[in-house]
Amino acid sequence: MKKIRLTGVIALILLGWISIAKVGHAFHISETTCTNSCVITQENGVITIRDCCGGQVRTVFFPHLNEEAPSDP
Repeated sequence: MKKIRLTGVIALILLGWISIAKVGHAFHISETTCTNSCVITQENGVITIRDCCGGQVRTVFFPHLNEEAPSDP
């Protein structure tokens, strides 16, 4: 079950770099929040997820329009 959850998270992350033809632009990850001792690091453009022990993962996408990511209210 953990592998499936982690695979889903990785799939969401990969979606961040895939162009969406219908929309005409790419979506990029603005914010990723993990609970339960998940460690997410980003170095040299590579995102690594380690030590995930279940829990909730929240990923916020924003369209890449040469703009800043929207801020959380």
